[in-house]
Formats: sequence, structure tokens, C-alpha cells
Amino acid sequence: MIASGADRVGTAKQAYALVGYVPVLVRRVSTVPPAPVVLPSVWRSPLA
Repeated sequence: MIASGADRVGTAKQAYALVGYVPVLVRRVSTVPPAPVVLPSVWRSPLA
């Protein structure tokens, strides 16, 4: 990890200032997992 912060753009700028303009991966790291997302399925059961 080379930079941290609450704002993605600000964190990316901070990382670019440290390592130069190279590809960087910006991810959220937290002790609390994100809420699950439920996506509806387009497939229906033949018994429905």
C-alpha cells in the first residue's frame, strides 16, 4: 500500500505523487465487509 484516504481521486493523486504516473490499483480496504448485493435472475424455475 502506497497511499490511503477516504477519497478515491485524492488517494490516486497521492499515489501518483509518490510513484509517478504509472498504472495503480485503487481498492477499498475496510474492517467491515460491504453489504451483499442481490441481483434478480432472468432464469425462472420450470416449476414456477
